Amino acid sequence: MTDKSDLPKVIYLIPDGGGYVWCEDPAPGIDMKEKDAIKYLSAEAFIQQACEAVHTLFKDNGLQKDIYYTDIAQAIRDKFTLLD
Repeated sequence: MTDKSDLPKVIYLIPDGGGYVWCEDPAPGIDMKEKDAIKYLSAEAFIQQACEAVHTLFKDNGLQKDIYYTDIAQAIRDKFTLLD
């Protein structure tokens, strides 16, 4: 079994002729466009990005981010535990 820490945190579904393939690069070919790829995040990558967004929101609005940051992170993890 593959160690989860070795798996990519972000992968892309990219058009390939008549179908789609998974790739770690959104535009691996010269003639490919990043905007044509569909980005997928691992649950942990999503949690990290969500926490960063909340952190920025609190910081930009002068709120006490440290009080809520860990609680929000845990709530997000709890919500997405079913996806693992």
